[in-house]
Amino acid sequence: MGEEAVAAYLGADIVSDGEYSHDLMKNGKRIEVKTKRRTVPPVGMYEVSVAATSRHQKPDLYVFVSLQFKRSGKVNDRMRYGGLEFVWLLGYKKPEDYFRESQAWKPGDIDSSNNFEAHVDMFNLPIYMLDMPR
Repeated sequence: MGEEAVAAYLGADIVSDGEYSHDLMKNGKRIEVKTKRRTVPPVGMYEVSVAATSRHQKPDLYVFVSLQFKRSGKVNDRMRYGGLEFVWLLGYKKPEDYFRESQAWKPGDIDSSNNFEAHVDMFNLPIYMLDMPR
């Protein structure tokens, strides 16, 4: 859903069919869209993530999106989501800048601001550090 929203916004072509190491193409640029689900609007201190397993991708640009869903309660300790309310285009980063500025997280690391526990190796960056669309 994040890919479709960014493609529509940018007028880009969706190419994520398993043959590419990125999601979109626009004017010869490879764009990888990273999407997170939320139940609240994103704020600058929230973080975006790129999993270490995605390092094989070679995009020219990462674009970060949040999908805000209605909260509909928990089932078996897992959050259930209702309908989509908002799509938030958070910003972008060139991969070399992203990995230079981001913080590496290991499985078991816990974010003290929200008690999120990392389950995989990942690289996180606060939203306020993203470049913003103009």
